[in-house]
Amino acid sequence: MAEAQKREVETLKDLNLITTLRGKSPPADVYVDSNDGYARVLKAGSSISNFGETNDVTPETDFVEKDEYDKPPDTCRVERYDVLIASTGTGTLGKVTVYNSTEPAVADGHITIVRVDRKKVYPRYLADYLRAGFGHDQIERLYTGSTGLIELTPQQVESIVVELPSLAKQKAESDKLRRGETAARKASEAAEKKLQAARVAFAG
Repeated sequence: MAEAQKREVETLKDLNLITTLRGKSPPADVYVDSNDGYARVLKAGSSISNFGETNDVTPETDFVEKDEYDKPPDTCRVERYDVLIASTGTGTLGKVTVYNSTEPAVADGHITIVRVDRKKVYPRYLADYLRAGFGHDQIERLYTGSTGLIELTPQQVESIVVELPSLAKQKAESDKLRRGETAARKASEAAEKKLQAARVAFAG
């Protein structure tokens, strides 16, 4: 039997172990820096890279204290291995990452949270499927709104169909994609350095 025939197909609604919802942005006036903060505020625009990674903490990263972390519903709190989908905004919608940290965090109102059974779904495969595979194609067809105001609703997220090969195959496919992306990024960075050096030499 071909591998394609062995793949299960399920919707994200069936795969998500929690209610499919977006986070909730804490008020900006309660943000603190990392020295005083208890939990990181994950933002669709700045916390999720275009390559399925959670961006490192920078001096611009916002945090909240423990009492503010405890205020929002549990559905806003992010756990390690949660798949985070940027669900609003041109240039942001469709970015996906896996939160791979044990540090407390809350998601802002532009991020949809998906939590899966890791005995069945490799979270990084799901993130890659949604940002670079057939899941991305579905997101492109599903989102609504005008330029700059586009959004992917939780109900639309739930309707996304996910192809699931074996767990080992999921990991292998994800690892292969990320190795290719890393190699391409390194080659692009090297080419850019050569270009800049050539321009400097020409100008000099």
